[in-house]
Amino acid sequence: MGICFGHQIITKALGGTVVRGKKEVGIYKITKTKDNPLFKNIKGLQFYEYHQWYTKQSPKGSSILAKNKLCIQALQFNKNTYGVQFHPEVDIPLANRFSDEPNPKIELSPTKNKQYDTERINLFINFLNLKINNKTKL
Repeated sequence: MGICFGHQIITKALGGTVVRGKKEVGIYKITKTKDNPLFKNIKGLQFYEYHQWYTKQSPKGSSILAKNKLCIQALQFNKNTYGVQFHPEVDIPLANRFSDEPNPKIELSPTKNKQYDTERINLFINFLNLKINNKTKL
């Protein structure tokens, strides 16, 4: 799974288009465009973003799984390769340390924070389950 820059590298290597654009920093809602086991048990679809480059056009043969108003947020490149523009590895305290702002205030209510953490972890579990079920090497 390519995350952020990894997603962009895979996109470019497979013939897609990556461009520089508006900076996204913070928690952003994304929209599923296709059902896929990668998003199993993920309902909120809010993830931390920190990027200025993004996938504008997906590579031929890939499937767009999610996007937001700015860009493609998740791709399945082939049976074994996925990419996400967002950062599921980042929790809220880490998001605040990453911020360019002198006093960042990325906050969620305790309930939303628990849902955020559960869903970002579920994304990794789903990816690992896909690898196990496909019996492919990581």
